[in-house]
Amino acid sequence: MSKSSMFSILLVLAGLLAYNAPCQTLSKKIVSAESEVSLGLADPGINWESLVASSDGEHVAYISQRWPKWLVMVDGVEGEKYDQIGEGSLTFSPDGQHFAHSARRGDKWLVVADGIEGKEYAGIWDIIFSPDSRHLAYTAGPSPILVFLGLEFGYKSCVIVDREEFNWASNPVFSVDGKRLAHAARRNDKEFIVVDGKEGKEYDEIHDIIFSPKGRQVAYAAECAGKSRVVLGGREGIKYDDIHDLIFSADGEHLAYAAGYYEGKYSTRTQRIYKVVTDPQGGVFARIAQFLNIGKRYDAIAKGSLTFSSDGKRLAYAVRLGNRWRIVVDRQEGKEYDDIGSLIFSPDGQHLAYGARSGEKWLVVVDGQEGKEYGRIGIPIFSPDGKRLAYTAQRGAKWLIVVDGAEGEECDGFVRGSKLVFDSPNTLHALTFRDNEFFRVEITIQE
Repeated sequence: MSKSSMFSILLVLAGLLAYNAPCQTLSKKIVSAESEVSLGLADPGINWESLVASSDGEHVAYISQRWPKWLVMVDGVEGEKYDQIGEGSLTFSPDGQHFAHSARRGDKWLVVADGIEGKEYAGIWDIIFSPDSRHLAYTAGPSPILVFLGLEFGYKSCVIVDREEFNWASNPVFSVDGKRLAHAARRNDKEFIVVDGKEGKEYDEIHDIIFSPKGRQVAYAAECAGKSRVVLGGREGIKYDDIHDLIFSADGEHLAYAAGYYEGKYSTRTQRIYKVVTDPQGGVFARIAQFLNIGKRYDAIAKGSLTFSSDGKRLAYAVRLGNRWRIVVDRQEGKEYDDIGSLIFSPDGQHLAYGARSGEKWLVVVDGQEGKEYGRIGIPIFSPDGKRLAYTAQRGAKWLIVVDGAEGEECDGFVRGSKLVFDSPNTLHALTFRDNEFFRVEITIQE
């Protein structure tokens, strides 16, 4: 039996304010115009499973084969040939202006960033750009600690940040402004966090490292003697059997995470993180945390489902009771479904949308109101003013864009990793493909 099936999950979240706004149904709009611009034909050797797009929906990259070599195509431009390209390594920076991937030459791996090769290592993983797109980091290794008479003794990994190596490290994480760096490090079979070069306490393992939105606090899950706890600003929280999905609210005032007990002992708790108090010299001398509000028990909380509204006053997540899933928002449970997809609040926090599966069909639910059923659906997205909702949907073998219930033209599919992007409250675009040709589709909306 897997660890995840041996215990139930509870939620620990940060002091939420009650929110009792009535559900509202978004008014219907009409897709008034849909135009497309060709981005070129796909390369004959394309690996369709490797296809990725930048988050702004402007650039496309994929792996292609030139037997017996492999290369990466970015916006139709052919890269250098290698013996292998790392699957899942193709990474655009958040602003879409930089691109990196891993590649193998012989028995060594390296990172290629904007066409420039980095140092060779035994392996490469965890390629990330900083949120401001100015820095690149990844984990490399394992490398032998000592080589004697052709024999290797011990191994270590390292984190590379802008070509600078940090030994015994892994899992790099940047602050939102890109000015701070945190990563896990290992020494004598123990792991500890390193934040801006300063080492933290040792544990058996640490994971889920996150910075608060303003980069002032660091939180992570730490495991020791079979128990897990959250460490926030160096202070340890309550012990549980499992912890996952740490998330700060956008204002940095609240921290939420899912935690679980073995043997069905579980509940929901609330944690309020009070503001940091500083003395005139800026030194921190008080950080207080208080636990309260034991809540309803659930069999599981879906990983990756914890979602705050932009003002931090509302929290939604998917829970399971028995074999059925439902949404909990403002501590109120929604309708049961066979599965729950991605959750998203509107920018003003007034609306909540998510995907749900009933039988073999998927639909989008907005403030409790169900939309049309499809074979599959993409991640829903609100317009900047929160008045419109769009998502991708599959009908038969074709895909289309749905805007407030109105369907657009059909295509063969959307580029993996691409998102619908609202350019204004009335216009949006997406990256699609049809008959081996890529297109940028632009949609204009009117009442």
